[in-house]
Amino acid sequence: MADALIPLEAVKKFVRVTHNDDDDLLQLLLDGAVSWAQQQLDLPQKALPMIPTETDDGTVAVLAPAVKLAILVHVQAHFDTPDPKDRDASVAFATRQLETFAARGV
Repeated sequence: MADALIPLEAVKKFVRVTHNDDDDLLQLLLDGAVSWAQQQLDLPQKALPMIPTETDDGTVAVLAPAVKLAILVHVQAHFDTPDPKDRDASVAFATRQLETFAARGV
């Protein structure tokens, strides 16, 4: 499910990884971050907020940007943030993104 909403290549670009050596780890972290976001938003399994977006092919549903950012930051925090204080700060930022989304829907 996670790869349909946020492709692994988008995660790799966000964390600045150009090789394939860490693909399994990044996919595991992505799946975990999606589950974390669902729990933070008190959503049922496999449900995340989607918003309609106009494209050349018509209207499609995409993951809400604040939720996508929170998930990507969560992955990055657990992938390449060795300092626990920095990791905690990144996770706190991601949590605030979800709280703001939940409160405002943006």
